[in-house]
This record gives sequence, structure tokens and C-alpha cells, in this order.
Amino acid sequence: DGQSHADISMIARAEDSDGVPALWIGAGPGELLQVSAGLNLKPLATPWPHQAGQRLNKMLSRRSDGRVEQWFATDASGIYRRRDGQWTAYRPQGVTGNWSVQDLLAQTSAYGRCWLWATTDQGLARFDGKQWVQLGHDIGLPGLDLLGIALIPDARGRPILWLGSTRHGIIRVDISDPLQPRTLPADLPPPPDLTADGAMVDRRGRIYVCT
Repeated sequence: DGQSHADISMIARAEDSDGVPALWIGAGPGELLQVSAGLNLKPLATPWPHQAGQRLNKMLSRRSDGRVEQWFATDASGIYRRRDGQWTAYRPQGVTGNWSVQDLLAQTSAYGRCWLWATTDQGLARFDGKQWVQLGHDIGLPGLDLLGIALIPDARGRPILWLGSTRHGIIRVDISDPLQPRTLPADLPPPPDLTADGAMVDRRGRIYVCT
């Protein structure tokens, strides 16, 4: 009904399990809806709890081993993958309490290997194809409460993650070697607000910081 679907937290255009582009909506306390023909909203069954404080923040669809898999970031229950109709919940070692995941990003390294990255309330998370690992002060992050994520190469072509945060503005992490990410010096112009949601780049290479 319109009331329960009024609170929209996410809109994504991504492939379904058959590889057909579809529109997906996160609504209410963690609901997942698919927009079908005629603009009808079709609720889909999901494994995470639908409760107060729950939100669906991000959906990412990609092909792995020739099959489509969908990844979901939730505000209170961490990361889930849907593949071949089966759901898998992920929670890295060292995570405590509720694991709030804000954003997801896929990277293909210079050697053709695929990685996933996630911004969370407990640092930066990396998926190597088998498990998620939580990264924080050990890679030089000044703070762990992260928001948005964008991959913006620098002038030398190195892949740099631009991470939003609640208290440290934009944090940049060099992921030229995904197994050894390195936080770069905080030498950007100071933002007007230390809460930076994330960064975007236009076609001319100009970078915009959203605060």
C-alpha cells in the first residue's frame, strides 16, 4: 500500500537473476520492491528483519562466473547476496553489534580480478570473492563511520576510493593493490562541513564533494 512504501531509501536499475534490466526500490523498514510492467510494485521476500531502524541502502548487480548475482547493503543487518535464488548473509570477523552498511562498489583490478568494497559504520570492508574483511585504523583511516564511496582515478591513473565520512570529510584510499589499501594524506581543501556524504566526478574531471 502507499503508506508502507512512502519512505523510499533506494532506487536502482540493475539486472535481475535472468540478466534482464529492472528497476528496484528500497522502501519502508527494509522492504525490496521490483517495478514490473505497468509500473506495479512487486514486493520480494528478503532474509533480513523488517523492523524499525532498518533500511535498504544500496543494491549492486554484477556477473560472476557467468551468473548474475545481486548484493544488498542494509542499515541494521549488514550485507546479503542473492545468487541462483539463494540468499547468503555476510558478517566479517571483528564486527560488533549491528553492522550498518551504507554503500557498495565493484572494482576490477589491473590484473582482471574482481573485488567488492563497502562503506560501513565500522570502517571499510573488502570482499575477495570468498569472504568480507573489515579494514579500519590498520590501513590509516582517521575514522570508521563511513558513508558514500566512489572510485575516481588520480592523474597517474591509480584507482582511488573517495569515501564519505561523518566527522572527517572525504577520506581517500589508494587501492592499486587491493590486498594492501593505503589511506592517502588528508591534504584536500577543508570542506564547509566535516560530514561529507561522498564525491562525484563530471565528464571534465571536476570532482564535487557532497556535504
